Amino acid sequence: MTQTTPSPNPGRDFELHVAILYERNGYKTERNQNLAGQQIDIVAQKNVPGIGITKIAIECKFRSEGSISNQDVIDFINQIKVIQLSHPIDFGVLVTNAEFSAAAK
Repeated sequence: MTQTTPSPNPGRDFELHVAILYERNGYKTERNQNLAGQQIDIVAQKNVPGIGITKIAIECKFRSEGSISNQDVIDFINQIKVIQLSHPIDFGVLVTNAEFSAAAK
């Protein structure tokens, strides 16, 4: 049996995996974008027939242990609100490999 070596940067690998999933669904993605002074892991955009260009800010939260807290969610919501003041972002998506805490849900 072959053992795999853990990635030196599992968070970056997780971001890449998420970007690939969006690309497979027809989105064009750009990673590590600075929008309004806010670093966003992935910006995905797609021309949706009947709607037009849809632009999504995606934040990837990789956790080796623990869960996504209520504060993580609040920080993300505030980050998206700031970005939307000066950039045409339709909405934000918070993606994680972990569970959301009860308060975060």
